[in-house]
Amino acid sequence: MVTFIMSFTDIPVFVENEFVTIPAGVFEIARGCSGLRYIIVSLAISSLYVFLYLRTFKSAFIFILFAVVGALVTNWLRIVFLILIGDYTNMESSLMTDHNNFGWYIYVPVALIQFYLGGKLEQADEKMRSINPATEVSSEAAAKNSPLTATVAIATVMTLCFSSYAAQMSIQNSVALTENCETEFDARSHINLSVNNYSLVCSVAGDVNNEQKRVFYFNAEELDNKASFYLNTIIPSDHTLISKVVSDGENRVVSRDRMGNFWLIKYVYIINGQTFSSVRDFKIARIKSALKGVNAHRLAVTLIKCPGDCSLSSTTSSKNSPHAGF
Repeated sequence: MVTFIMSFTDIPVFVENEFVTIPAGVFEIARGCSGLRYIIVSLAISSLYVFLYLRTFKSAFIFILFAVVGALVTNWLRIVFLILIGDYTNMESSLMTDHNNFGWYIYVPVALIQFYLGGKLEQADEKMRSINPATEVSSEAAAKNSPLTATVAIATVMTLCFSSYAAQMSIQNSVALTENCETEFDARSHINLSVNNYSLVCSVAGDVNNEQKRVFYFNAEELDNKASFYLNTIIPSDHTLISKVVSDGENRVVSRDRMGNFWLIKYVYIINGQTFSSVRDFKIARIKSALKGVNAHRLAVTLIKCPGDCSLSSTTSSKNSPHAGF
């Protein structure tokens, strides 16, 4: 659609995949430019409007169809206007970096037209009801009998209760993170693990001199803020995996770094006082804990530099509790 609309202008445009190139610069139509946000809002508004005011399938179909088409047109115009503004200002406009709100300014007229169309469709439904008075129901009786009143009341109460409860649990989780942290980890003095999106990482005093113990804290406030994030591989990026086993309720990985040194890496997942070596069991425990309002969890990792190939360390290291200080 951008290619089609830009063909009516005198600006040279070259479109390749998601990139639109003009003499002033290059635009990337990323995933956030799909228009999904406008479609979701349009469907939410139109569904509520249909439930409240429209009485026939034809009117509901026309109203929802206009909502979807209006959302798509809004996004097309947003991208085209951004390209025109970028060409006119030589890519120096502030909209080149902050263009999310720009689309909502275009969407407002579309929403107003949508409501105008809804009013016309409602009048058409009223005329049909007046022709067939047997189906007519007073607005006062419909309001009393409508389940919307009870639904809105219940949803409002649940939202307020959940918001208050979530805020309280968020504060408690934050306090728990700071209280359980013994020493904040300094990444410059240790090897770097491939763990992402944690809230806090702490160092724990090891039982043996060559042990490095770390605890990664996660609050799960965002989608990827969890120990089971798919990019969390535990093994450092410059290490080569030698073997991996589950022993004594913990994962044990043997790896080799670029210098030829062997490392034994032991790790477990901890949530609500329970320890897990299986990612599947940990995910199930996370769901159960989330229902109780507990989102904070930990990933406890112990790294041991082996004097040999870790064949002896993997069997004898279990004498020292790997969970001390966790």
